[in-house]
Amino acid sequence: MTTTAIPSYSNPPLSEVAFGVQFGALALQTRHMGQFWTEIANEYPLTQDQPPIPDVGEPSISILSIPPLRRVFMATASTEYLVQIQEARFHHNWRKLSPDVKYPRFGTIFDRFLQLWGRFSDFAKGQGLGEPKPTRYELTYVNEFDSLGSISVERAVKLFDWRGLGTEFLPEPQATNIAWSFVLPQEMGVMNVSTNRFTRPDGRLAVLLTLACSGTAAPQKYSLNDWFGTAHEWIVRGFTDLTTPEAHQIWKREV
Repeated sequence: MTTTAIPSYSNPPLSEVAFGVQFGALALQTRHMGQFWTEIANEYPLTQDQPPIPDVGEPSISILSIPPLRRVFMATASTEYLVQIQEARFHHNWRKLSPDVKYPRFGTIFDRFLQLWGRFSDFAKGQGLGEPKPTRYELTYVNEFDSLGSISVERAVKLFDWRGLGTEFLPEPQATNIAWSFVLPQEMGVMNVSTNRFTRPDGRLAVLLTLACSGTAAPQKYSLNDWFGTAHEWIVRGFTDLTTPEAHQIWKREV
């Protein structure tokens, strides 16, 4: 792992950051979701039901006596922050819902996630459900941009330089989808990167660049804090590697 400072940007193109923990199934009931919500309702007053996310590693075919619990959204009044809970998953998201909103930085969002994960763990223990023990961690950064002023989106993300390929017949593609997968150190998992270049309905070119780390929780090897710290570093350094210095200037790279 490099010892140089982790890059930072004062105006990154981030649209969403999501922390996730998959844990050993608890005997959660619908009432528990409502009871936990009452404990955080002052901060997360809005709720919504969503279909559950399949757990990584679960059997593709299973026989259930009752349907799985819904995934419950609990959002702040602005919906900028979002808690998601289902039978064996806990997620906390930050979302940029307006161009005027500034990214609050990793430390701020991570602290909120840790606080809420701690409150959920305490709630589960207080209800006699036992302590939720993590089996898998996830950290996802979603970047979305369609205009970079003086440079085109093709010159923001590496490998989008179609002209540099020297094609003679094919025109510039209308959409481009590229994916990479990188192994994290110390058997912490993988980082999957997907880059999609597409044309919006109004004709503007746009880019969606998603960097997502996931890995098995292994308390005997590393802590939850260590895993998310490593995942954050890989995502930020990976983002910097996969984008161009020209774009870094527009996103106001600080380090």
